[in-house]
Amino acid sequence: MLEAETVTIGVQWTARTSALLFSGFLGAAGMAALWPASPLRFAVWRRRLLAGFIAVHSIHFATVLTLAAVTAGANVMERGGWVFHIGVGLLFYGAVIKLWQQEKRRLAGQVSSPGTRRFLVLVIIIIWLVFVQAYALRLALSGLFVVMSLLLIAGLAVYLFPMLRLRRG
Repeated sequence: MLEAETVTIGVQWTARTSALLFSGFLGAAGMAALWPASPLRFAVWRRRLLAGFIAVHSIHFATVLTLAAVTAGANVMERGGWVFHIGVGLLFYGAVIKLWQQEKRRLAGQVSSPGTRRFLVLVIIIIWLVFVQAYALRLALSGLFVVMSLLLIAGLAVYLFPMLRLRRG
């Protein structure tokens, strides 16, 4: 029989790994815009990191469900309840499916509409906010939270910098 402490470690490490992969995806997306001479190399990395992020976050969801089974749902009820968690899961998969489709179009050389691009930037910022609040609000607890926060901030900065640079002309 699994113990709650063991499963909790799995929840924590899958969330941290997921955050690192997401930050890497943001960095690769930003680098592709900064160095357009190597778009295929960054596109491949961007797609691999996004696939890794989706896979690891799916494992994270599975470990959260396992923890719910071990704790008779106490972990879920302490953090918003079942409706909240199911809603978050559905929104997450809806968002990452849109991101995956965008990457597929980008690799095929297709350009998305400005509205679609703005929507995806909003999706990315929302996912980023969920991650960064989890670490930034607990900086005093661990040096790991400081490092995770800094990596997430750097990933978003690299992602957004080309967009801000292009707007200024």
